[in-house]
Amino acid sequence: MFVRNVLSFLSNVIPISYKGEVFMIFILNRKEVYSGFSMEEFSRIKDILSVKGIKYDFKIVNRSTSSGFDSTRGRIGSMGENLKYSYEYYIYVNKNDYDDAIFIINNYNKQV
Repeated sequence: MFVRNVLSFLSNVIPISYKGEVFMIFILNRKEVYSGFSMEEFSRIKDILSVKGIKYDFKIVNRSTSSGFDSTRGRIGSMGENLKYSYEYYIYVNKNDYDDAIFIINNYNKQV
């Protein structure tokens, strides 16, 4: 009962907007389809998922940011750091769409 109430509360608190629709990809019902440092690949996968109508969520993490908790830049500076690896990109889809998303991403260039 408690878990159901918490999930119900969170589903009302964390809606995600996608092309005018509001839907929910909650942390517990999503799977990662991409994690990497390439903005081009990140954009390509997002475009493929959009064209095929698969809803997705994404996260971009700045790995070189200066924060008090865990920061490489804060400890040793950024001299000599490869800026290609400053941002890490993640794309998530609903667990129910995961197999379709992976198939479409891997075979999209073959279909075009």
